[in-house]
Amino acid sequence: MNRWLIVSLCGWAVSYLASRKAYVFLLFFCLFALLYFSLRFSSRRYSLFFLVFSCALTLHNLPAGEPPDGLYTVYEVKKEYCLARNGRHLVVIYEPDAAYHDRFEVRSFQKITSLKNLSLFSFQEHMERKNVSWAAASHQKVSGSGSRKARLYRKIREQDDPFLLSSLYRIHTEDTLFSSLGVPQVTLFSMIERSIRRRKGNGWSRPVSIAIVLLYALFFPFHPACVRFVLVQFSKWMSPDWQLSMIVQMTAYPLLVPGGADDLVLIVPMLFTWIAQKGWTARQERIARLLFLVLLQIVFFSKIDLVSLFLFSCLKTLYAFLFAGKLLGLSFPFLEQLPAGNFLVFDTHPGLLFKGAFCVAIAALLVTPRFRKIAAYSFMSLVVLFASIYCDPFFHVYMLDIGQGDCTLIVEPFKKSAVMIDAGQNLYRDNVEQIIVPFLRSRHIGELTALIATHDDFDHSGGVESLAQHIPIGQVITKRNEPVDVDYPFYSLAPERQAKDENDESIVSYFSYDGTDYLWMGDAGIDVEKQLLEQYDLSGVDVLKLGHHGSGTSSSFGFLMETDPQLALISVGKNNRYKHPHAQVLDSLAELRIDTLMTKEDGMVHLFSWNSIRLFETASGKIGFLKS
Repeated sequence: MNRWLIVSLCGWAVSYLASRKAYVFLLFFCLFALLYFSLRFSSRRYSLFFLVFSCALTLHNLPAGEPPDGLYTVYEVKKEYCLARNGRHLVVIYEPDAAYHDRFEVRSFQKITSLKNLSLFSFQEHMERKNVSWAAASHQKVSGSGSRKARLYRKIREQDDPFLLSSLYRIHTEDTLFSSLGVPQVTLFSMIERSIRRRKGNGWSRPVSIAIVLLYALFFPFHPACVRFVLVQFSKWMSPDWQLSMIVQMTAYPLLVPGGADDLVLIVPMLFTWIAQKGWTARQERIARLLFLVLLQIVFFSKIDLVSLFLFSCLKTLYAFLFAGKLLGLSFPFLEQLPAGNFLVFDTHPGLLFKGAFCVAIAALLVTPRFRKIAAYSFMSLVVLFASIYCDPFFHVYMLDIGQGDCTLIVEPFKKSAVMIDAGQNLYRDNVEQIIVPFLRSRHIGELTALIATHDDFDHSGGVESLAQHIPIGQVITKRNEPVDVDYPFYSLAPERQAKDENDESIVSYFSYDGTDYLWMGDAGIDVEKQLLEQYDLSGVDVLKLGHHGSGTSSSFGFLMETDPQLALISVGKNNRYKHPHAQVLDSLAELRIDTLMTKEDGMVHLFSWNSIRLFETASGKIGFLKS
């Protein structure tokens, strides 16, 4: 393999780690790569190039810090917000009527925050990948742009054409394989390039096609696919060597597109190019492309789209004609009825084990020419995925991040049962539609064995009726003396108690699996805690979900000392008006050395166990073990 290609592959890995802000892994990878180059290659120029390139990529992906007040110019527009820049400083401005090159005066800023749930979209993480960490807290429009790009955007926005908005501006409700790859534009430009090449040869087709794309950029935003197209045409103009083309793409693309190391725009063409160089038959190439499209769709979209898989070549040409026609003001009604993807076989969420198997398949593609071995590794990835979905031996407890509210999902091994404790709603967001139902689908939970509504507060039981309209529920439990129909110990503690308010009426759930004891307190206060300690021995609790979001009315020092959990959980919203959790509660947890996870900082908390193996992970990236 070309030595520069090896160095470029390592550079691409650096760009991926840098865009993910995984600086510790980045450091170790760079040290390992430099050691490998020094032992593998006699010349030091490879190590020097890699070192310079790695430093450039890392600096390119470093955040610029807190932005200053001043004028910001819009460079990207979405449906409800826009991105604007002032030098290196990039900010989000929540202005749905903004257009390209509009100018805003921004007076104050706030950190971008959003809910974080495993397998669900996080706006905060999405923006951080683009090196945008701040949003305008106070802004005023100074001037509206009269540029060609701004005028065209306003005109197309008024037409409200979903196809053009998605193709030109990536404004859509959901990403698909077609929109991510920029299929309409790139296919059209490729057709133009091939047409010129047949008539004039490579000497004309490459530079002319580059000029056409750059001319296109004067009127419309530059899709990442267009960036890659220009890089490919430029490299092939210089030399027909496919390895040079790969080197140029892997080194230049991450510098031109921040956070773009794992863009499908880059990965899919590179994989297909690699497959084409293996010397396989046409049939073997088609099978390999199909396998990797399946794997990539699962990793990037958590779903398989039959339209994208089996009609990709045909549809991309039709979409290119539709795209060209719409730009010229022509109408093709029969083309507008084409499916836009998302004809699904199933939704899924690839776990860590599947991603490992997928990486093995990719590594096999890079290092071995044998079709059978690569097909076997790819098939192994799919087997691991299906096994993780339908043969999961772990006991799972998910505390969802729904802001200032409560929702916990408990799933028995092999999906024998699924119990939910609370389904809280929010006045400004439909938690059921936006979080709970999508998460259940991502975990292939088709029905709930029971839904426990701990008490009649909107942030605990406000979503029960709405959830029942989306998914079958075996039991809706609202009383403390109702049993939960599962085959493992699951109790409602102190069904007969003295309660002075609605919060103290909360159902307190105690359940146990794989030697781990869990205690969920609802909004029960200190008086209920005293009654529990009088009636039960709670010294064996391993995981305690604090009552009333960690407020000062619950989680007394004595109760925390008696239960002495390994892990305390708090479901609480960031910047909530109640100032939860209370400082005294946090001081008590710190004094007793109880590890604590809060959704406002850590996002969703996922606990899972299998016999003596007991682990937890959070949406923010924390991973740990519980003692046996």
